[in-house]
Amino acid sequence: MRRRYRWSLIAAGLLLGGAAAAPASLMDLVLASASSGQLRLAEASGSVWQGGGMLYYQGEREALPSSRLAWRFEPRALRSGELAWQVDSPGRQGRLALGVRGVRLEQLSLELPAEVIAEAAPAWRGAGLGGVLALQLESWRWQRGQFEGQLQLDWDGASANVSTVRPFGRYRLSVSGTGKGVGLNLATLAGPLTLQGGGQWQPGTRLMLAGNASSTSEQAEGLRPLLLLLGRPSGENQYTWQLK
Repeated sequence: MRRRYRWSLIAAGLLLGGAAAAPASLMDLVLASASSGQLRLAEASGSVWQGGGMLYYQGEREALPSSRLAWRFEPRALRSGELAWQVDSPGRQGRLALGVRGVRLEQLSLELPAEVIAEAAPAWRGAGLGGVLALQLESWRWQRGQFEGQLQLDWDGASANVSTVRPFGRYRLSVSGTGKGVGLNLATLAGPLTLQGGGQWQPGTRLMLAGNASSTSEQAEGLRPLLLLLGRPSGENQYTWQLK
C-alpha cells in the first residue's frame, strides 16, 4: 500500500512538471475536445500550468473572435483523478475539469459576435447581423458521448443591415443536454420582432431549429426584408421559419 502511494506521488510530480513546462497552445486541444471543435484558442501565452489566450468560435467559413481567457492549474484535483483548471472569463471565475468521467465546464461567461448566427443559419449570411451574443454557462458535461447541463445564449441589441428597425429585439436561446445531443428553445425577451422556436442538435449534424416570427404593425414594413430572408409569410405580419 505504501509503495503504491509512493508511485502515485511520483506520477503526480511528473505530471505537474510536464504541465508547468507544456506550452499554453495545448489548451487549444482541450477546448476543441470540450466543444466538439467549435471553440478554439489563439494568441496563447504562458503554459498549461498558468496562461491565457483569445477564444475563437470556429465556423464553417471563418474563425470569429470571442473573449479573452486566463487559467491556472489546480494540483489538488489530482487527488480525485482529474486534471482541472480555474478559468477566468469576462466577469466570472469558472472551472474546466478533465477525467475518466469526461469533460466538465462550470461558471463561464463568454461574448461572441453576432456573425456566429450567420454561420449556423446560412439564409441570414447576407443580412449584416449586429449585436452581441452573451453566453452564460453554469454547468456543462460531456461524458461517453452524452451531454448534460444547461446554458443560455442571449442576443443583445439585435440588428441587421437589411432592416430599418434597429435594434429589433433581444432574444434568448436556452440549451439543455439531452444525452447524445442538445435541446434548443428560443424566446423573445424584448423588442418589436417576436421570435419563438425550438429544435435540437447532435455532433456531426446541422443545427435544427424552427418556429414562428411576428412583428408589430408599425414596424412590419421595416422588418419585412429580414423576415423574408428567415422564412415565409403565414399570416398578417406573421412568418414561419426553419434553420437546418
